[in-house]
Amino acid sequence: MPLTDVDSLGGSYVNWAIEPATMGGKRFDDAITIQNGNGENHGYRTNERYKSLTVTVGLDDDSAAYPATVTFLSGGGSEDGGKTLKTVTAQINRPVKVTVDLTGVAILTIEGNEKGDAEYPRIALGDPVLHRP
Repeated sequence: MPLTDVDSLGGSYVNWAIEPATMGGKRFDDAITIQNGNGENHGYRTNERYKSLTVTVGLDDDSAAYPATVTFLSGGGSEDGGKTLKTVTAQINRPVKVTVDLTGVAILTIEGNEKGDAEYPRIALGDPVLHRP
């Protein structure tokens, strides 16, 4: 099931969108994008129904080329005591396919953070798909 079809809990949603993105020359039509700032996060109700999430993480090809960190958490954001499931560095022209174990996760929170004093890179999460057990 596409993550974009799951009920969203909001969070710091101002800079988040579902829109086309291109990473490493490959287009993703329904990517989740984050015009990054520090601690931008968004939550999804997974209600312990899924075993994993697969997603391609990177920076949009037209983004500022400053690396950013994407953290997948169980529960709230890092400042709210969420438990880190996986952390990935998003880079320009180097998208990475990632699998996140969601066993026992009721709320999935995704958080973006720029590294250092950056010009707000545009993080892209391409083809985010939830997998049932």
